[in-house]
Amino acid sequence: MAENELKLVVAENRYQNYVNRGFALIDEGIMKKIGLKQGDYIEITGTRSTGAIAIKGAPEDRGLEIIRIDGMIRHNAGTSIGEKVTVRKASIKEAKSVSVAPTEPNVRFMGPGEVIKRNLIGRPVAKGDLIAPTPPETEVMDDFFGSIFGSMALPFGLGEVKFVVTRTNPSGIVLVTDMTNVEVLPEAVELKELKVPPVTYEDIGGLKLELERVREMIELPLKHPELFDRLGIDPPKGVLLHGPPGTGKTLIAKAVANESGANFISINGPEIMCVAGNTQMVIDGQVKTAEQIFSSYRISMIGKGSNHISFKATGKVMGVTNPSFTAQKTPLIEVTQVNVPNYYKIEFGTANYEVSSNHPILVLTESGLSWKTPPMLKPGDYPVGAVIRELRAPEIGFYSRSSNIKI
Repeated sequence: MAENELKLVVAENRYQNYVNRGFALIDEGIMKKIGLKQGDYIEITGTRSTGAIAIKGAPEDRGLEIIRIDGMIRHNAGTSIGEKVTVRKASIKEAKSVSVAPTEPNVRFMGPGEVIKRNLIGRPVAKGDLIAPTPPETEVMDDFFGSIFGSMALPFGLGEVKFVVTRTNPSGIVLVTDMTNVEVLPEAVELKELKVPPVTYEDIGGLKLELERVREMIELPLKHPELFDRLGIDPPKGVLLHGPPGTGKTLIAKAVANESGANFISINGPEIMCVAGNTQMVIDGQVKTAEQIFSSYRISMIGKGSNHISFKATGKVMGVTNPSFTAQKTPLIEVTQVNVPNYYKIEFGTANYEVSSNHPILVLTESGLSWKTPPMLKPGDYPVGAVIRELRAPEIGFYSRSSNIKI
């Protein structure tokens, strides 16, 4: 290894102000070892090379040979959290021209390249890099959009739209400047390596403890199976995440798949199962209920069990794809009738709820509070519709691309 480079361990970028802005946080003492100072451009090499802007790390990272980079830079460098990368001062050239294209298949960008350019000035980029047009300095976006759109500047921000660099002149890692000609291709470019959801750990607000546990049970066995072989233990075969809607369960799964390089297949219950037989669908240009489809479109039996029976089926079911909301026909290949467990109606004072037979309920009994499922309830048990408050309220953080607010 050359004197002007170091092997550093990749760590998560915990600071939302620096996410998707091209920054790499390194301890100041480590930076001096390879002749770096605040604001220098560096080259980060994993399985591929990319550029970033080196800035001083947090005090808690003092003396640690780590580099904190966001998920986009990790993708561009072909690395992930916990792996080692080579860091050196970049030999960077000013870009004469840069071509970028959206990565989302249903996104068409019809604006001028100047819009993207103003948000990339001062950023090092290379061919194949994923970028989010969020400027290194927020003043750039404020000055540019504020003078044109006024109060509409924030809704118009492009930080969440991802682009891929398709060409640079000259080649290699280049710097976008005022003199760079930025071309935006209107059509999206399909990236084969982006078959997993482009969600990173930095996209998840809070849930630090949950993330650590999930990474230990999923990411570690996927990336380092030899550790479990050496210890002679079997890794977990699955992890169940449970909680109310919107708390980050699916987001965690997408982030782990993305960071681990694993395939991600999302199956939502309503996509494959109708709760009642009178649910209506469009099949072969006609509106029919699920019961009618099960009775009329089945061909031959595939299998049966104590609570289900399956048949081969034929037909074209009309569905709506997201996020474009375009109609699409999908072949019907199988229909299954399932007898699910009964649902129970539980009264919580002023409201009634329908729950499944295995749903835990906090009830007040003669012996005190306990958790019971509906079949376990007895006369005299009183369902409690309240939560037990902790003595100290946890810190609540609101995470955005521009700032963090904690209360």
